[in-house]
Amino acid sequence: MIHVLVLLFLLISLILNFFLLNISPIFGIFVSTFSIIIYLILSIYDFYDIYAQDILAIFPTFIFINLVSMYFHISDQYTNTLAIYLILFLISIIFSLKIFHEKKIFNFTNLKHSYSALLGIGLGYVIYYFIPFSSFSVSKLDLLGSLGLIVLIAISESIFFQALIQNAVTKMTEPIIGVIFTSILYGLFHFSNNIFYTALFIILNLMYSTVYAVWKNIYIIIGLNLITSLTFYFLTSHLLVFAIK
Repeated sequence: MIHVLVLLFLLISLILNFFLLNISPIFGIFVSTFSIIIYLILSIYDFYDIYAQDILAIFPTFIFINLVSMYFHISDQYTNTLAIYLILFLISIIFSLKIFHEKKIFNFTNLKHSYSALLGIGLGYVIYYFIPFSSFSVSKLDLLGSLGLIVLIAISESIFFQALIQNAVTKMTEPIIGVIFTSILYGLFHFSNNIFYTALFIILNLMYSTVYAVWKNIYIIIGLNLITSLTFYFLTSHLLVFAIK
């Protein structure tokens, strides 16, 4: 029970931080900074011996990325998105160094089930029919820039959400809770003013997380994310990450 309460506390505090940052930015920044400090302090010592250190240490990344996305504007949507995902990628790699070594998440023997990533083609088509992409004002990018960003997004999201978040939550609770919790966070990460699109991304990650829970194969998830985004891109000439903004 204490495990679920910790996860609920994290979700509620994250939503509260998002809300305050939009309603009262100055107060929101103060609360966000305080929350990051609290998470890190709690991660130093696991008071109830519930293996919550990993998720508590990783969780401040969400608040930090949200602060960056709200107040860090360079020149255009592409550059801002690239900067955000580069930060996410670097943070993910830093946190992942230990588990990569211990659990051999990137062991090349895991490539044997990579064919299942072809499920991404079907997911890409499904999203294509549900999102009216033509109604969005989306940055037009050249092919190389688009493909580079798609690859960066697939790798950084898969490492952060499945290799880090889902593994950490599964360690302290059960696989099904890890799948659900990770999917909710994924939806919040891709939060849109339209609740339908947020729900769509929660459902999308339910697929990613379920596949990862079954095969424990990070290559599949990277491939699944990559092929889903590529399918959507070749059908619409737009990036999925831009379409929901």
